[in-house]
Amino acid sequence: MSLDPRRTRTLSHHPYQKGAIAYWMNREMRLKDNWALLAAQDWAIREQVALKIAYNLDPGFLGGGRRQFTFKLDALKEIFTDCQKKGISFSLMIGSKTEVDLIKWVKKEQIGGLVTDFAPLRLQRKWLKTVVNAIEIPVIEVDAHNIVPCWIASEKPEYGAYTLRPKINKMLKEFLVEYPALKKHPISTSSSTINWSALEKSFNGKEIAPVTWIKA
Repeated sequence: MSLDPRRTRTLSHHPYQKGAIAYWMNREMRLKDNWALLAAQDWAIREQVALKIAYNLDPGFLGGGRRQFTFKLDALKEIFTDCQKKGISFSLMIGSKTEVDLIKWVKKEQIGGLVTDFAPLRLQRKWLKTVVNAIEIPVIEVDAHNIVPCWIASEKPEYGAYTLRPKINKMLKEFLVEYPALKKHPISTSSSTINWSALEKSFNGKEIAPVTWIKA
């Protein structure tokens, strides 16, 4: 696989525990063209273990209304279906205690190693720090969002785009590469049934109607 090791960084150096490799899906809600998921699958294949994905859906995240909730839910339905085709287990947690639920899930599923995607928001960094400190397995973070990984593009705060742009342009050829395809996982696992209809009815936040005239 053509994953540049500079796109990853190890956050916890605990030894790998025999068990499934998990991808904590956060910022990157997709299976295709996702470096973090590709890294997790590559690791799982090397260890000859199952690959599992976990996502926490917070209905009111950052004040989002029904429009945002429905958009996420529709995306998660597609992800769930695609995971079934690829032999990857998908677990959906609901609630605002993202880090607490993830820690419980890792321990319950006896996960041996964890991969997550880089997210820059302070709240998400706080979640990640809490998770890393609470679990005794290796944790790897992958920048699956930016062409040039954030920590490679610049090691310091930049004054503006005019100082950052030349640094990014200099490295574009190194990182602008084709994504390999996600494989059907050789150690297949199934997902628990999700009651999508009940989830849709459970939302009780801002009633901003979803957009219906266009499909993503």
